[in-house]
Amino acid sequence: RSVVWYIRAKVYVDMEQIENASECFDRAIALCPKEITFYECRADWLYSLNLYDESDADFQKIIDLDNGYYIGYMGLGRNALGRGDYEVALAYLEQARKLDPTFAQIYAFQAECYFGLKDYGQAVDNLIKTFEIDPANGKAFYQMFVVADSAFDIVCSKVKVKMIQEPQNPWWPYCMGMLYFQSEHYAMAIDHLKQSFHLMPNPLVAYYVADAYVRLSRPQQALPYVEQALAMDSTHVRWRVKKADIEFELGNFDQALRDYIRSIAIDSDEAYAYY
Repeated sequence: RSVVWYIRAKVYVDMEQIENASECFDRAIALCPKEITFYECRADWLYSLNLYDESDADFQKIIDLDNGYYIGYMGLGRNALGRGDYEVALAYLEQARKLDPTFAQIYAFQAECYFGLKDYGQAVDNLIKTFEIDPANGKAFYQMFVVADSAFDIVCSKVKVKMIQEPQNPWWPYCMGMLYFQSEHYAMAIDHLKQSFHLMPNPLVAYYVADAYVRLSRPQQALPYVEQALAMDSTHVRWRVKKADIEFELGNFDQALRDYIRSIAIDSDEAYAYY
């Protein structure tokens, strides 16, 4: 029966019915007060509502039930970070890291703490550690640009070191290319993105090479890269629209029209294609 109440709670969470979700969590936990999953789910939900004190109580309960489980400490650290208590957050996150040094998200949250303390070098070191474990970590990728807004040179210098240390890893020139792209240094972005693409062809990288060429008003050089992106994934609407824009700029109006029509066929809600 406890699982039934737990499932109901999750449904009410998805429906954003706070009172009903809270009641169902309470009932599930009353029936099975040692089930860590129930506390963890409720704690994450309370965190999402910025109810940090209430979330803390559940994460502390997790620690009481199993002090070897990193999630309790990570949750307390994340809540402290939400309050802006960076030093307290780092202490909890370090405990979590010691329990599971392979969980990438811990380093990403540590990086956010160091950024809040304006220790940009350490923030970048933690982001790099996150990427070493999980290159697809979205939080760390976003945070890299946040840090770069305050310390662009520090971020770039540390990423360059990784490029030298791991010359066959396409991730680091991709990061460098996107840092230059976001800072509107498009020629430098192209050089690094091409390096990444050469190491491991990827449609997203090809798209950004094309986009950088477009922003430099060089559509002729952009076209083959957006075509390569589409050759690897012909169903991506944004890339199809980009190709249509490039064809239009080159005066290839019939081909541009075909690409716009094709993008609408892929996604009829793509308003720009109609325009």
